[in-house]
Amino acid sequence: MKQTRGLMSTAIIALILLSITLQFYSAEAWTNPYFGTTWNNPTSSLAQTMIMNNIMSKSLKNNLSQGRPAGNYPSSFQGERREQRTPDYIFQATPRKIMPKVIADRMSDKADRRREWENTFIQFIDSFEQNARREHLPHNLVYAISFFIWANYSVAKNGISITDDQQRDLYRMIAPSFANNADLKSMSDLQKQGLYETRVIEGMFALVGFNGARERNDIDAQKKIRKFAMNNLKAAGISYQQIHLTRQGWSIKKAG
Repeated sequence: MKQTRGLMSTAIIALILLSITLQFYSAEAWTNPYFGTTWNNPTSSLAQTMIMNNIMSKSLKNNLSQGRPAGNYPSSFQGERREQRTPDYIFQATPRKIMPKVIADRMSDKADRRREWENTFIQFIDSFEQNARREHLPHNLVYAISFFIWANYSVAKNGISITDDQQRDLYRMIAPSFANNADLKSMSDLQKQGLYETRVIEGMFALVGFNGARERNDIDAQKKIRKFAMNNLKAAGISYQQIHLTRQGWSIKKAG
């Protein structure tokens, strides 16, 4: 997936820049019951976010406990097409998106501003899904999770560039962690779609907001959005400082 310019129109960037400073800390503080951390990101207290953070944390910790080194993962980015059984992280999507309105309603007390946010979030998901179809990975929750990780990592690291190959490598690295996942098995397609859309919105919000703020040389907004990205990863049980990207590939180190 290309960086922000390839994903979003100038109009959406302008909308984010218009709203980000006023709305960024509008949600009340919330304590993550899994990790005891507290912050006030716009999506923090959504049930979907809490569920996904728990699943991600458990799955990634299981992956780390197996000692998987950087670069040691399946070579095919399109491996799902060769599997006989559909992985648990693939879902059947409904025509209507679920989360844009839910999240937009938390962003402002003004109806017109909420509609603007909802339309922006719909376009976030549409852009992401266009790229997912090009990669032959539509309606793939792990693809959304890998995007969530690299997008927030990029922003937390002050906007470092993540190449298409590096994005694919991260997907290949974490996909086995979510195969045969008991939590995902118990979920309906509708629940998986809600989790998918939330991860996409969070990742796009960070990327678009940061790159737009950087284009305007708005240092204060960049700091706030970097904090937002750090907290997104922290909620999922990962510090951005645990993530390393080298010529050999990605690695996520154990905490401590």
